[in-house]
Amino acid sequence: MSYAFDNDEFSHYYDRFVVEHVPRDIFWTDTVKDVYAEIIRQTFIDNQQTTVVELGCGTGENLLELQNYFPNKNLKFIGIDHSQAMLNRAKEKLNNKIELLHGSLTDFAQCLQTKPVDCILLPAGTFHHLITDHERQDLVNNIQQTLRHETGLFAIYLFADSLIRTEAIESATNTEDKFKLISVENTQENDNEWICKQIFEFNVPPKIQLSWQLRTCSIVKLIRLFISNNFEILFCCVNGKELLPYNENISYSLTNNSTPVIIVFRTRKNTN
Repeated sequence: MSYAFDNDEFSHYYDRFVVEHVPRDIFWTDTVKDVYAEIIRQTFIDNQQTTVVELGCGTGENLLELQNYFPNKNLKFIGIDHSQAMLNRAKEKLNNKIELLHGSLTDFAQCLQTKPVDCILLPAGTFHHLITDHERQDLVNNIQQTLRHETGLFAIYLFADSLIRTEAIESATNTEDKFKLISVENTQENDNEWICKQIFEFNVPPKIQLSWQLRTCSIVKLIRLFISNNFEILFCCVNGKELLPYNENISYSLTNNSTPVIIVFRTRKNTN
């Protein structure tokens, strides 16, 4: 059984999968690019090129749309993904102005020649593919090595637990569906997070089985991880439309939210 994102056939189906299987209103499909664009704008410095990195860029759809947001700006876009199959698909869609690199969330600093970068985007659900706390710390370490100090921004898009944990498999109403969930396995961790393995039947044809594994995320634990590594929260988005300054009211919304959230961090100013 192969990992879904490493499968060449699935990489060609992925954009259609998003359209057919991702509810646009729940996952902010129609608005999240505007939020990403506003985050990028916050990193602009006069007379300086802005470098934007998307981790887990997949087939490059986000990068293509973001490039179209800023046709006349001095921006350099870089996409990084661990899956060569997804990168191959991205190369078919993107122009040569967008650089594509092979790397993972835990070692991407090694493949980046352009440093420091001004904006790092971790798009929908990508963080949830980090299963261990060690992997999460490796991601933070790589961000510290590559993000521009103080003015650079790191944005992370998190799913609510309810969007990851699947307790039961509903009977398929459309027997022609090319991609079907056929098995789920949820394992609770000591910190009340869940590792969720999902197996799919993918009718290429022939029918094959693909899988992926996700981990739910405690917002409190995530914030503690970044603050302990000398980051601070600047902005949040809890409705898929507005990027708001972080405050106590938003803090309460983050920890009591059943929808996705986007949190924007930067490294703290040196007060010594």
